[in-house]
Amino acid sequence: MSFFLKIQMPVDRISRCATSHAANCSVVVDELDPRPAKVGWYYGPNRFKQNTTGLYNCLQRMHSVGGDTFLFWEFGRCQVQSCGSADALQRGQGAEGQGPLGTFDLWSRFCDKSRPDLVAVHLFEWTWPDIGNECEQQLGPAGFNAVQVSPPSEHILGDSWATRYQPVSYQLYSRSGTYDEFTEMVRRCRAAGVNVMVDAVLNHMAGPFVFSPEKDRGKACGQSADTKKESTAKCLGWMSTEYGNRQYLQGRAGIDKYVRSQFHHYPDNERANCGLPPWTNNKRLCDMYGLPDLNTEDKSVQAQLGAFLFELLEIGVTMLRIDAAMNIYPESLAEVILPFPWEYVVQEYYPDMIYDKETREKAMAIGATTDFNFGQRVAESLFDSGFKEKWSNRSDHFGELMQLQAQRFSGCAYRICESPYPTDGALIFLDNHDQQRERWKPEVPGQPPASPVCDWDGRDIGNCRPIYKHGQIYALAQLYMLSWPYGAEKRAGVRLMSSYGFKEFNEGPPGVGKDSLRDQTTSPVVCKKTPTVSPVTQAYDQDKDSPWVCEHRWKGVSGAIRFRQFSNSSEPAHALWDDGAGHIGFSLGKVGFAAFSRGYNSYTKQGSDRSISLAGKMTGMPEGCYCNLAEETAAVPDARGWSGRCAGDMIVIGNSSKLVKAVLPAGGAVIAHVLYPSAQCNDGVGSSTWEQVAI
Repeated sequence: MSFFLKIQMPVDRISRCATSHAANCSVVVDELDPRPAKVGWYYGPNRFKQNTTGLYNCLQRMHSVGGDTFLFWEFGRCQVQSCGSADALQRGQGAEGQGPLGTFDLWSRFCDKSRPDLVAVHLFEWTWPDIGNECEQQLGPAGFNAVQVSPPSEHILGDSWATRYQPVSYQLYSRSGTYDEFTEMVRRCRAAGVNVMVDAVLNHMAGPFVFSPEKDRGKACGQSADTKKESTAKCLGWMSTEYGNRQYLQGRAGIDKYVRSQFHHYPDNERANCGLPPWTNNKRLCDMYGLPDLNTEDKSVQAQLGAFLFELLEIGVTMLRIDAAMNIYPESLAEVILPFPWEYVVQEYYPDMIYDKETREKAMAIGATTDFNFGQRVAESLFDSGFKEKWSNRSDHFGELMQLQAQRFSGCAYRICESPYPTDGALIFLDNHDQQRERWKPEVPGQPPASPVCDWDGRDIGNCRPIYKHGQIYALAQLYMLSWPYGAEKRAGVRLMSSYGFKEFNEGPPGVGKDSLRDQTTSPVVCKKTPTVSPVTQAYDQDKDSPWVCEHRWKGVSGAIRFRQFSNSSEPAHALWDDGAGHIGFSLGKVGFAAFSRGYNSYTKQGSDRSISLAGKMTGMPEGCYCNLAEETAAVPDARGWSGRCAGDMIVIGNSSKLVKAVLPAGGAVIAHVLYPSAQCNDGVGSSTWEQVAI
């Protein structure tokens, strides 16, 4: 099959500006209508008490009158402006019209669509009530501003996490909970200052195959007889919606009812299509792993996908992760995504496609992309190399992490030495829900791995990356990722993974038994503690009393988030040092200092288990006493609410900006910020105010 898309790429992307300031532009329309918003009418809070419908209506109003910028007040005011340039937008003087002027959101074609302030966590397979609790009790207080949730639409029956990525309909009923539970979760998270990022599956629908029990996996479902390749078990979704081969006839017309002609297929056969693998086939037209590929070039398909996304928007969802975006023509995806005012969109793209300049530019016109290289590049400089019992201590490579940027650093000899993802359009992460399982795939020889520690030759890291099973060194990698200014003034957004313990690739979340069809996920979530060894022990990994890993709650994470949040991205990293023995450090301008110890690996028997003194190291920070944010175990509040009570040891900096007292623990970190002083100093030093620090 050969097919080349010949339509123009839509480029009308509206972004929310990082700071809301009045624009110095011509006012085209200024309307106040606080009645409850419904599509196309009014600007007030909608039926879910959310401002998102009014925001959408204001965007549509901008389009209708030919503006390029709008200001939106959630009480029901929309002001459309014509700026003509980013320069005019930035020279704002004041907004005219009714209502308070200090509470609006500014959206424009001239605002940067990147989100360098983004700190998200993927609460993988959590229930909606548990996510709502976490937003209120942990995420909001700890500084997270986004939570990625598993696909919320109706999915196939089965025991695996992968069932969530096979939609049967767009009804918001899933293993994570009901429609009402989903809407309430979104309300609670937004009220806590946490955006909800839905993992949206737009590329395909569910395959007509049995998933559970395992002995029947891959058989065609809904057949007249039970054979080696067929099963009489019906093709059913979570809400008992029945479907067939490339047809979903029980769906709602105009929303999620699909017929065979709405899928990519062979010219003379609507029942079949080319497949992936082999990956030499057209990724945008063929069925990935047998999942029917929606014809996203079809206007009727785009309309149904848009209806699904608009429902999410009305509920209050403000961010999207587009699953398998690389398998959708960006021209088609833009038609589905761009009509809506999303706070942030990130698209799943593997690096091989982003290396292509045209693809990269088109994808970035829509939103951010997932930087799969980042975690592997961290692993290259972090992990010991070797095989079985022959290991090499690579502590002398640890300092490479202070050179890590998108570009190749001098002397890099690894297979992966750069990233094709522009940092201001990238979402960086160590691992995600499927990549952390890569070495546990059934088709990978030697299952299961004898250890999570990676066998590699010191040049090619293969499919390995840091995952929770690596224990203490993964905890360290999280703190590094949050602290290091990757991208500098074009800093990337960042996402943490929050896992559950697993020992098999397809293993479902806690509470879901092997070969089950409708088992519910356990609730409430009970988390493991921060690991203290590398790698984790089997007892830790398979602890059924605490089955959830909750990497986002580990010691130091919230402190590192605050360090990142209150460190100006334009501040240069300086005073870098590396002792060649697994200890490194750097300073950020005059506001922050961070140091890391690689620690000891109990499997490879390499590294150091000694703590070291940092006395004499240069920081650039003012004289005073500070808390070690890497030792904070609870949610660290916004700097304006900081009490000065340290959970760990105090850090003392002398009048020459040199450390006087600080101990770097083995496998740990020291992270200090000028806005987080210790209350143990009572002589006035080390107490910079919010206003004194340029953020």
